[in-house]
Amino acid sequence: MSKRGRLAYIREVLREYPQIKKRPAETWSERDARLAAMVDDILAETGCKRGGAARNEIIDLVYFKRSHTLYGAAMRVSVGIRTAERWNAELMEDVAKKMRLF
Repeated sequence: MSKRGRLAYIREVLREYPQIKKRPAETWSERDARLAAMVDDILAETGCKRGGAARNEIIDLVYFKRSHTLYGAAMRVSVGIRTAERWNAELMEDVAKKMRLF
């Protein structure tokens, strides 16, 4: 899988997460349960990093609510655009490692 394809797949997984969490856990498929657990772990790890609350808010705005672009979310959270881009790259790398896409 190319890097571009890997990133697109990761974005889709992150965008699926809110719909999975809305449904009762009994109705989740094995894939849904794995994805929900993986994203929960990533969010917990991200929250422990420097600027964790801001990082998680950017993830929420860009991937879960889909209300902002990365740049708009950076402005809303009051971080630099370069910082938001770096945090997003770190998120993509962390998710790829968890999903064993490397």
